[in-house]
Amino acid sequence: MQLMEYDEVIASLLKKKRKPNLLLGNGFSMAYSSEIFSYNALYEFVEQIQDQNLSKIFDIVKTKNFELIMQQLDNFCELIEVFDPNSDLQKIIEEASVNLKKSLLEAIKELHPDHVFKISDDECSKCAEFLNPYMENNGNIFSTNYDILLYWVLMRSGLENSDGFGKDRLDDPDDRETEVEYSDELYWGRNRSSQCVFYLHGALPLFDTGIEVIKEQ
Repeated sequence: MQLMEYDEVIASLLKKKRKPNLLLGNGFSMAYSSEIFSYNALYEFVEQIQDQNLSKIFDIVKTKNFELIMQQLDNFCELIEVFDPNSDLQKIIEEASVNLKKSLLEAIKELHPDHVFKISDDECSKCAEFLNPYMENNGNIFSTNYDILLYWVLMRSGLENSDGFGKDRLDDPDDRETEVEYSDELYWGRNRSSQCVFYLHGALPLFDTGIEVIKEQ
């Protein structure tokens, strides 16, 4: 069976009136800069923190895939809970997992481009052209990346999209005499029905307050 070209796949989906969905992984960010978003770059940053437990974990697991290591640490904690729930080892592993997550986020924050205009107009337009077939055909975009390159491109390009966030209306919608007022914060869930962009692992501007999930503007 001959493999279809990318454009042929998109055309086939649209011809069959199937919704096109796109999953973006680390390659999307690396296409912008492998020096910033490669596992090697993130690993080198985390190594500078000099956490002995994390260094030992990287040496043992023999991978720089952060998601894989975090998954293995979580699995290990579950096994300890089953076989030795009173072990001090579980606390050590949980602390290592938390430190790894914090270190990863700190690395992305420090290495991330400073502002949206670090992406050139040409890069932005080409990326928008790539994403447009999904947006204009009621498709969905799923991203596993923590950075906000996708968010920046969507904002600058003007592609119609929704990540499920919106502002709460503060005035009484039934009172037509009062001026319409909205909250300053962006809360998730106000536009769930139209959401078509999903950050599966979260992203730098998204925060869980314990009551609401909010997005920094």
